[in-house]
Formats: sequence, C-alpha cells, structure tokens
Amino acid sequence: MKKYKLTQNIKSIEKIIIYQIEALIDIPEQYVRIGDLGGYIQHEDNLSHQGTCWIFDEARVYGEAQVGGEAQVGGKTELIGGRWTENPIAIFGSKHFICHCDTNKIKIGCHVLTFNQWLENYEQIGKHNNYTDKQIKEYKMIIKLIIKLNKPT
Repeated sequence: MKKYKLTQNIKSIEKIIIYQIEALIDIPEQYVRIGDLGGYIQHEDNLSHQGTCWIFDEARVYGEAQVGGEAQVGGKTELIGGRWTENPIAIFGSKHFICHCDTNKIKIGCHVLTFNQWLENYEQIGKHNNYTDKQIKEYKMIIKLIIKLNKPT
C-alpha cells in the first residue's frame, strides 16, 4: 500500500524536477494525516512507502538519497545522497544553514563537500564568504560535531 503520492506541485533544482508529496494514509507517529502535504522528492525511490518515515515542509530529497525506517526530514533540509533510516542532522548556523546531506557530505550554504574536504578547507571557504573569525570557529565546531556523530561505533 502506498502512503503518499506525488502532486503536481513542482520545483526545479539545477534542472532536476522535484514533486511535493501528499499523504494517502495517516502516519500518527509523525502527526501526518491523510491529505497533508509534505516536502519534495525527485522520485519514489527517495522516500519509502514502508515504515513511518516522512519528509516535511520545504525539505527536499533527490538524487540517490533514500529516506526510510522512522526518519523524518524537515525544515529546509536538502538530502542528495545516502540511505537515511534515522534523522539527518540539520542546523541553522549564524550565517548559513548546515545539513548532513549525504552519508559522507555536509552542505553549508550552497557548498557541498565531503567531511575531509570541509576539514581541509573550512577556513578558506569561510573567509571567501566573508565569515567573521567567530563564525569560522562556529562552523568548524559544527563540522567536527557532524563528523563525530557519524563515525562508526
């Protein structure tokens, strides 16, 4: 049984068409009711029809990203790759939005880099984007936190 359908509400991200979803069943664990509109996906492989997973509001899931299990994606989160069965990390920084958007990538503003690329280049990118020294330290701390939380145990 399908739990959502793709609507005619669409957006375009760099020539990729994404569709807003609409609930076909109640998902009480996520406070979703039949007819509620959710976030946006590129294709049905992005959001499982199984489990209680859901994409909310303006969140966007596309490319090879897959959301399943009990994961919920909300706010302005943008997932572009990886398999998500738990909630991805999304933080509003003092200047830009930060999202763990792929299993080994972080998106800050419009920059998507691997964990290692961020560790090597965060200061240079921050200065290029007119971050203050305090903001550069803030984003370094957030990058390290996301990496730490995603190390295998």
